Amino acid sequence: MENVLLPDEVINSFKKFKRNYEAANSMYNELKEHVGKYVAIDNGSVIGFTDTYQDAKEKFGNIDGVFIELVTDKNIFWIL
Repeated sequence: MENVLLPDEVINSFKKFKRNYEAANSMYNELKEHVGKYVAIDNGSVIGFTDTYQDAKEKFGNIDGVFIELVTDKNIFWIL
């Protein structure tokens, strides 16, 4: 198996995504009031909500490391 070295910008984007995912998990109770909406999180803060995944991707999908997910009424996060 060949080792592949990822560029620093890719690694940094993954790390930012991870921090945003962790922020989403830590603010789950705050997000529950937006059940059925897609939430976008960047730099550990909510940057917006949309009704559809497509709208979220169009508005926030080009932000490096942004985390987008569907808010549910269960303790479940869908990673999109």
